[in-house]
Amino acid sequence: MIATGHTEEVTGLREFPDALLPGPLGPSTPDTAVVVPLTISGRAGPIGALVLGVNPYRRLDGEYRSFFTLIGRQISVALTDTVAYEGERVRAQLLADLDRAKMEFFQNVSHELRTPLTLLLAPLQDLLAAAGNQDSPERDDLEAAVRAAQRLRGMVDALLDFAGAEAGTLNPDRQPTDLAGLTADVASMFRSTAEHAGLEFTVDLPPSPVTARVDRAMWTTIVTNLLSNAVKYTQQGAVRIRLDTADGQAVLVVSDTGSGISPDQQQRVFERFYRAGAEATEGVGIGLALVADLVHAHLGQIDLVSTNGNGTMFTVTVPLAVDAGRDVAEQSGTTDDGAALPRVLLVEDDSDLRAYLTRLLTSDGWSVRGVPDAETALAAMDLTDGAVDLVITDVMLPGRSGLHLVEQLRHSSRNDRLPIIVLTARHGTAATSEGLAAGADDYITKPFSSQELLARVRANHELAKLRQSAVDEAEERASQIRNALDSNRMIGTAVGIVMAKYRLTATQGFRLLVTASQHSNRKLRDLAADTVQHQKMPLRPTVTDQLLIKVAAGRS
Repeated sequence: MIATGHTEEVTGLREFPDALLPGPLGPSTPDTAVVVPLTISGRAGPIGALVLGVNPYRRLDGEYRSFFTLIGRQISVALTDTVAYEGERVRAQLLADLDRAKMEFFQNVSHELRTPLTLLLAPLQDLLAAAGNQDSPERDDLEAAVRAAQRLRGMVDALLDFAGAEAGTLNPDRQPTDLAGLTADVASMFRSTAEHAGLEFTVDLPPSPVTARVDRAMWTTIVTNLLSNAVKYTQQGAVRIRLDTADGQAVLVVSDTGSGISPDQQQRVFERFYRAGAEATEGVGIGLALVADLVHAHLGQIDLVSTNGNGTMFTVTVPLAVDAGRDVAEQSGTTDDGAALPRVLLVEDDSDLRAYLTRLLTSDGWSVRGVPDAETALAAMDLTDGAVDLVITDVMLPGRSGLHLVEQLRHSSRNDRLPIIVLTARHGTAATSEGLAAGADDYITKPFSSQELLARVRANHELAKLRQSAVDEAEERASQIRNALDSNRMIGTAVGIVMAKYRLTATQGFRLLVTASQHSNRKLRDLAADTVQHQKMPLRPTVTDQLLIKVAAGRS
């Protein structure tokens, strides 16, 4: 059977009394079995066989053989779907491995280039300093070499940051920073270049500080890349940089009157290695991609508005720093941007510690709601309909304990995957085991390091998102498989019905359904469902007769 690919019949099974057991219809055991080949798409021969016992109380006629063939085809279709899904999973894993190897290559190359660049740039700068201020061809050559080396170093730094962004290792050191002052310092470096090119260079900054928690080096990279592109691609007109605040956000706008970006390219300017415009001969196309990654690392957003021939405007928004001196309740009531931040429910009965943890977590980019006991925490979860991304709770609380709160949250299907961290003064493996057994994801003892706490909070939040993503992906894949199997089962049942009603073979029955689907312009699954429901073809009798004639004649 494996060699020929044809269905075979095996008789004489009763000579082996233990081979098959009697069925529910009587004491007789099957004496005949039908061996059906199992095939999948893309394979020339069978990959296995399905052995089906023949009912000893029914004659093995043509219809019975067609029934066995139909079962084999149904299982073959299911096997084909399974192999296809497995192949797609392997392909996705190979692409992920290739992407990881690419990122490691970028990181290694960037690190290796730093040493020769240092040895190149430092002697050139020494020679330039020794040359003095006299104008000479040698000094001009040295200045050109220093500029080229600095530009190459900037590209290497950008490549290293890009590799870090791709690998998910961008961890900004966010500190309270006056964005107005820092932006003014960065913009001042471009004034002479813009004016030398005949451009009007406008810097519009508020007189009062605009404080946000940002990584100063990353913010400098964001502003530098946007201004560099604006000056580079503006042949005449003006370049403007403006900083403002709106709705709890710091808003940076960099605009120019350059050639603009066509609508079809606007969707791709933030892609890796893409350079918009045929004139983009410099760079490697990672500047805007890096800017987008840095903005997102600060929980911000970048937008682009551009018209061909009328310039380009980039808008960057990042959350403003929350005033750490305000009361906890005042913070949670007046923070306009809290909905955009990951949300933490903090359960701690000590008001001083609760206020400190709120300030600490808020400074790290979290929206925090602090409550003193388990009852208030459960009420808060009900009021917000579970809209919390992470829970931090003490164990010793007034009323119900923190572990009792953890158990209650875990019993709710809405919160069974919610990351929960237990923060307590209880030490020892027994206390840790008790907390983890109650359903906590992590256990941190007091006194604790603020950096360790923030790192664990971030890690548990990211792990929870990964778990949820994996569950969603698995559920979607299972749904696709169920739909495919349901469709195949429905079509198989419909084939059996038309075989019995119109005395057709399995092949003719399937061909009849396909022909009817094409004739009525309906999906095969929907047509099969109606056939099963009505136990006949859902067409006019004259149409059905015409299709039967076509099928019998071997036409479609």
